[in-house]
Order: sequence, then structure tokens, then C-alpha cells
Amino acid sequence: MLINDLIYECDERYSQNKDSCQCEYCKCETCNESNCAECLRKIHYPEKDSEKRTYDCVNMADYYYCRYSYRYASEVVYGLRQFRDIMKLDTLKVMSVGCGPCTELAAIDYLHQNGELNYKKLEFRGIDPLKNMWKYIWEDIDEHYQGQVKFYERDILELVDIIVEKKWIPDLIIFQYVFSDMYKKNSAEEIRRFIDKLAKFLNEQIGKSIYILANDANIGMKYEGGRDFFDILEKKINEPKIMRRYHFNNDYRPTHYDYGEEYEDNGIYFEIPAHIKEKYDSIIFTKKYTPEYHLKAFEQIATALKGYTEKCVISFVDIYAKNKKNMELLDSYEIDKNELLEFAKKIAEIAKDNGMKIGSCAESIDLDECGIEHNCCIDKTLIEDIIGCRLKVEKDKNQRGECGCMESVEIGTYNTCKNGCKYCYANYSEESVVKNCGKYDPESPILCGVFDENDKITERNVKSLKEQQLSIFDF
Repeated sequence: MLINDLIYECDERYSQNKDSCQCEYCKCETCNESNCAECLRKIHYPEKDSEKRTYDCVNMADYYYCRYSYRYASEVVYGLRQFRDIMKLDTLKVMSVGCGPCTELAAIDYLHQNGELNYKKLEFRGIDPLKNMWKYIWEDIDEHYQGQVKFYERDILELVDIIVEKKWIPDLIIFQYVFSDMYKKNSAEEIRRFIDKLAKFLNEQIGKSIYILANDANIGMKYEGGRDFFDILEKKINEPKIMRRYHFNNDYRPTHYDYGEEYEDNGIYFEIPAHIKEKYDSIIFTKKYTPEYHLKAFEQIATALKGYTEKCVISFVDIYAKNKKNMELLDSYEIDKNELLEFAKKIAEIAKDNGMKIGSCAESIDLDECGIEHNCCIDKTLIEDIIGCRLKVEKDKNQRGECGCMESVEIGTYNTCKNGCKYCYANYSEESVVKNCGKYDPESPILCGVFDENDKITERNVKSLKEQQLSIFDF
């Protein structure tokens, strides 16, 4: 499926490139690190008098797709299901205005895979001025469809010019989060000229059915913000026409506008693996990373992952001999038990509001009264659910008493991670990290370095942990 293929590509690129981003905003004073989540927050929720941000970075594009695509594509699925007649077209011609990462194309692919859209040939055209932002995702899509898609690096106000210029009349025009964006960036006069031009073109297509889907943000209680311009367009289109207005119940925000009927559901259509977990770890308190900072950050993450994950595991930073020196440099501090319990309750409430359970990892303090259960990272129950059988395995005796992890074999080694987290006990020497990473050979079967004639290889005696004995619960 297209969306899963793109998620894989975006995640791979982002994992490899996020720390070597060339964006002028990354590693800046407000970020101190490559942080696409923070950059997107500044774009979506700009603070008064702050420097204006825009979509401008390929790493941000990959992060954006991983974070938002399942939700945005699902919204388009709901909308497209209102257009019964396009379901039976042999050739489906789609024009996406302000296409960006093409989450609407993922929705079309989903409906086709699901047997609802029955086209034999798809022709997709996308218009967006930000090619430098989306170029790698566009290349992935082009490779997937092998010539069935085309992208125009043009201003979205040139929509009609492109259609006329190419003599290519679409069956379906999709505005995905476009009118609200135009509302922010263009003058009312520019938008009205665009609407007049589009309405004139549509009215000239006598005998040709053209469907228009405008899916947009719904985060305010007022009518304006883009909806008003779409309604102006509708009024300028000649009869016969059918107009349907819908809105989603914005159940993770206190405000939304009741624009037409409410969709019956607001769920994610795509299958997200049940074992995908969010781990907000580790929680450290400093002058910068205060309890208030963590609550705000956790709420942003939890809101974005609503519907994608069902559990979150948290832990608080512990001081070890190996990270003590680094922790002193961070000027970290501990909060007292009552403050910690209050903080934990708020974290649990945020998780609950976003459909998640929450657990703690290797914590001696009992947080049950806050709604946080004792949990573990290497979770026997979770692994059994994933692989579909019971395991005959005990708690790891080599870990701290508070740790609930099952027995496992550690395949990593100290001082080999380049992320540089100061609180991490696994990295205690920057000099050793540089030295070890310098030995890395992608062709070598070991983590760092290569075998030489003096190395001795010992094969571990590995046995299956699968429980062979049946129980009454297996039937």
C-alpha cells in the first residue's frame, strides 16, 4: 500500500538525516537540536512577534508525513466516499491543489486497494510551489506509480491556467488544507479572483461532471478561515450541482465549527500495528526542562499520536556512576514526592484524553494512584501478543529490582551511539564514541570494527523460549 511504503521511506530518511540537517533553523538558539516537531509547532501555532516559519526543509517533510499522513489520508477517505459516481470510472483523473506530500493520493490508493475505487488507470496531477520541501516524497511517489503522476511547481492560484494549458480536464479536484492556508497567505482580492476564474472554467464544462473535495482545518468556532471562500465558490457554480457540507467532531480540541452534518466517525482507516508504542523517556528536570515544559511537550506528542498508539511508557532519569559527570553539567534537579505525584497525575490525564494507557519503567515509586501502572520495556505480555504464543521466560535477574523486563540478550555495547544524550549511562566517554564509530564498517558482521586473526568467536547456546505445554487458556 502506498502510504505504508512512503512511511517506510520517510522514516528511513529521517532517522539517517535528522542530525545532519542543513536547514538554517535547525540547531538554532530556540531548538538547540534538530527538532522537526518544534519547527512544525512554530509553523502551525506561531507565537506573537516571533520569526515567521514556513515549510522549508526535506527532513521536516519526512517527519510531517510520518506524523500526519494516516490522519489526513483518513479524512480524505471519508470525503471521497460521498462521491458514489467516481467509484466506477475506468480512468480517474485527479488534480490536487497544494498537494504537498499527497496524503490524498494515499487515500485514493487505499480505496482502490479496498475495491471501492474501480479505476483501471489513474492520472494524478499535483500543484504545489514547495518542490524543494517535498521533492524526495514526490520522487518516491513517482517511482511507485511509474509515470502515472505529474507534479507542477507552481503557485496554487495558477490552477486553471495549468488545466487549460495542458488541455487536461480532471474528474476530481481536491483542495487538501488549502483554503485555510490561502486565507493566511493571500489577500481576499487574490482569492476572489482565483474563485471567479475557477467558477468560470467549471461552468464552461457543459456535460462534464467534475467533483470537488475541499478538506480543511476545523479548529475554531467562527465561520471564517477558509470555509467562507469555499461557499463563495459554490454559489458561483451554475446548476445542476450537488453540495454537501460535513465536519468532523474535533474530539481532541475544545473548539470546532459545526459546518454542515457531522461525519459518523472520526477514526483512522489504516491499520496501525498494535505493538507500535510511544516512549516519552527519560524525564529530566532542569532550568529549561521544567515540569511545565514536559507537560506541554507530552500533550503535543500525545495529541499527534491519538489513534496511532495505545500505550505510553515513561521513566525518570536515574543517576549512575557512568552518567553522573554529564548530569552535573546539565544542572538537573529532583522534585519532591508530592510534586512528582501531581506531575504524574497530569501526565496520566493527558494520556487518557488521547486514548492511551500509561506505564512507568523501572521506577521504585508507586504511581498506581495517579493512573500509571508498573511496566517494562522488554514486555513479556506484549511480545506474546505479537508472536501469538506464550513464552517460558523469567524476569531478568541482572537488572534492578524495580525493572520488570523479561530475560533478554543485549546486542549493543557501550560508547557506540552518536545521539549524545547527556543522561544516558551507555555513553560515558565522547572520545570513546568517536573512536568506536570511526571503526564502523557496514560490511562487517559486528557492531564496530572487523574480525582479525586474534579474535575468538564463541557461538551462544540459544534455545527456544516458546512454551510447548498447552494450558486451558490456549483453547
